[in-house]
Amino acid sequence: MNGYYYMAMTNYPYPSDFLNPMPGWPVNVSCKYFDGPTLEQDAKVGDLSPREKQVFTAMLKAANVYFNGDSPNPNCTDFDDTEGTGTLAAYGWDVLACNQLAMPCSNGPNSMFLNQPFDYNAYTDDCKKKFNLTPRYQWVWTYLGGKDIQRDFQSLSNIIFSNGQLDPWTAGGLTTPIIGNPNIDIIYIE
Repeated sequence: MNGYYYMAMTNYPYPSDFLNPMPGWPVNVSCKYFDGPTLEQDAKVGDLSPREKQVFTAMLKAANVYFNGDSPNPNCTDFDDTEGTGTLAAYGWDVLACNQLAMPCSNGPNSMFLNQPFDYNAYTDDCKKKFNLTPRYQWVWTYLGGKDIQRDFQSLSNIIFSNGQLDPWTAGGLTTPIIGNPNIDIIYIE
């Protein structure tokens, strides 16, 4: 599933290849494969109905936009790339996440995803096993601030926060001015 996440992060209007080779607007390209399946329930022929076969074929083609964009064999997915990071060395991010930038993520029972609460003990044990590191879950808040942006960023200067319309991280970015601090600029890129 990480491939879909990375595809959304690189949903640019032009082709890119720093993760995996993808066309411009890869999310739109992958969604077009779902235009074909109809909503009627067809009678089953064998194990799957014709509609089910169409949906699974569309899912494969949509995944191939990320995983096999320029592959000479688009029916073969590299399952060794379990993180779906392609050419990006995600291992470095894993080290940071097991040290200073731990970001506990979970899915609740009201999410469209399976209910999966974050297990601090299991994550910490995994970090110790992989990197001999113990995550510092509160480090970023203590060292960099951000729980109360208006208070924490009053004394900062010479910072430009840029957020872009195509950036899926914009929702977590700084989008409102720091009241009383003209030394921080916030730029929105359309």
